[in-house]
Amino acid sequence: MGNRIYWTAASSSNLNEDLILAKWQSIHIINVHVGHSTLFPSCQHDDLEERERHKKLLKPGSKVYEKLQDIVNSRQMKKDILMLSYVQQTSELGALHSVVNHFAPKIICFSFH
Repeated sequence: MGNRIYWTAASSSNLNEDLILAKWQSIHIINVHVGHSTLFPSCQHDDLEERERHKKLLKPGSKVYEKLQDIVNSRQMKKDILMLSYVQQTSELGALHSVVNHFAPKIICFSFH
């Protein structure tokens, strides 16, 4: 889901909010790659490789699928998606901080002498 959030923002360089939401809501968790909406009718990825075709996906109507659909379509999530920047994301910065914290944890003091 995290990759999907970043992709939605990064691939939407225009400020068409309807298109941004259409991309977000086109998440295919039940192996549906077409018919998402009129603004974003099909996925942009190439044909799936063999191993990708056999990934386990959610079953339509299952409890997990319904819960995830509720989250994806929630008013708060839509509001948050529209606030994402298409120019810069902070995932690389987060990765850098993770590496720094691993090798120089804040609970250990280092001397410069």
